[in-house]
This record gives sequence, structure tokens and C-alpha cells, in this order.
Amino acid sequence: MAGYRADFPRERIDIDLSRLDPYVLDPDRVRAATNVTMAGIIGARHTLDLEHLRDQRLSTVAFHLANYWVSEKLRDANGEPKTHLFTHAKRIVLQWLRSDRVVYKGGCQPAQLLYLQLADEVCELLMGALLDQPGGESIIRATLDPFMPEGSTIDVNFPTSKAGRHTPRADRSHLNYIVTDSDWEAKFAQLLDEHPEVLAYTKNQNLGFEVPYSEQGEARTYLPDFLVRLRTPEGSDPMTLVVEIKGYRGHDAALKAETMRNKWIPAVNRLGTHGRWAFVELRSLHDFRDEFDAAIEALVAATEPA
Repeated sequence: MAGYRADFPRERIDIDLSRLDPYVLDPDRVRAATNVTMAGIIGARHTLDLEHLRDQRLSTVAFHLANYWVSEKLRDANGEPKTHLFTHAKRIVLQWLRSDRVVYKGGCQPAQLLYLQLADEVCELLMGALLDQPGGESIIRATLDPFMPEGSTIDVNFPTSKAGRHTPRADRSHLNYIVTDSDWEAKFAQLLDEHPEVLAYTKNQNLGFEVPYSEQGEARTYLPDFLVRLRTPEGSDPMTLVVEIKGYRGHDAALKAETMRNKWIPAVNRLGTHGRWAFVELRSLHDFRDEFDAAIEALVAATEPA
């Protein structure tokens, strides 16, 4: 996938905050930013320094964030800001600021979200949770790479000097080795060889499977650890789990997970041409069988007709 686009409804936008993990604002995230220059949809630019930020009311912070969101993110096909959505954008931002989806640590305060990099990051996260109507579907759509819309393990062929190698079952992976970066990955590969619900799997190395995401306004790519194809009844759509094995979960890991759950997975499933997909982070590193089984059950349940 090359990226995402938003299929905006004509009149309003809504959000499902339950899709979002808590956004932790701490000194490490704020870093060394000292001044913020904000520009409204209409009007002159103005600079907010730290003293000014301390005096900002929550509604004012929401106003500035909504301004940035509309002017930079909520654009039509011609690149013009969808200014009629400003009222809804401000409502959503204020709802998010007042929710338990934002956590402040180390003396940080809401106005520091107006730092340009953080404002961009927040708006990207909120984009992923937007709905076309209350209780509706995500507005995010997939933009496929026109030169390589699909990938395959048939093209994987590379030398390696890494010592960590797992030999997979021949009926579950046609690669001769699964190159592992940790004992946890080797343990998970062994689980995939033995699990009765696994049809095939591969480590995501030299596969070309990259997930675009944004961190503090910079475009980045994320490479999840494993792709796992699950067994399905004959005639059913294929089901694939994207798996990340994660011990320590830093700020970047949280952004990657949010992007997978709220952008990449809904966008790919909306295409309807590549089966059903889901994402799981396995964080109980010494015994992740239960987490893996729960992810399989959730995907199967989401696929079954109501």
C-alpha cells in the first residue's frame, strides 16, 4: 500500500474514541520545542511561546488544533481545505481532549499539543478514528502502489549472515529459513509450525511489506514482524493476521499500532479484494499463545455473518 486517502462525508464527521489507545504526552515527546507558530484558515500567523501556552484554555487549544487539522489534513480532492467541517473538527478535538484518551505526565499540559510536530501527530491519529456517521464505518481508504499493488513470498531471495535462523515446516512456508532477530521471534515461529489454525506464514523480511505512518509530521514506514495466513472453511475469504512481537512499547510502537488498527487494516478490508485482515501485538513475550489465540478468535468472529 502506498498510502491512505479519506472519503469524507458531505456534511459532517464523527469519531469513535474507543478505537484509540491513550496518547501519552510526556517530556520525552515534547522534547526541545519552544515556540509554536499557528495559522488559522483565515487570518495572520501568530507565535505562541511557553508563557503563552501556560495560559491557554482547553477550548482555545481545541480551536488551534482544529484549525490545523482542517487546513492541513481535511482537504478535498483538489487540495482545498474543507472549511465547512471546522465546527465538527473542533467538537471532535475538544471531545478527545476531555476524554481519558489523553494522559499528561511530567508536568506537561494540553497547550503543548500545539507544537507543530505534535499537532500533526494528533491530527493523524484522529484521522484514523473518523467515521462516516455515528456508529458507521471508517472514512480511510487504501491507495495502492500502482507499480506493485500486490506482493508475494515467491519474490523473496536474499543472502544473510545472521545466526538466528528457524527452519519452518515445508508445508507452511516455502522459504528455507525464517531469519529471526530475537529468541522471541524464534519461539513464535515454532508456535506457528505447531498451531492447528495456521495455514502458512512468513517473516516480513525483504518481502516489501511496508506500512506508511506519520511521526511528528514526518512520513515513515513500518515493517511488522510476521504475516500469518489462517485456515478458513472451503469457499471462504482468506484471513491474514499481521503480527508484531513487542516487549518494550515506546512512543513509536504506539503510533505504529494505531496506524495498523485504525488506518491500514480498515482500508485494506474495505477494498474487499484481499480477504480479511487483522493486526495483533504480542506483548506477553514468555507466553504469547493466549494472545495469539484471542486474535484469531476475534478475526473469525468479525468475519462470520451476523
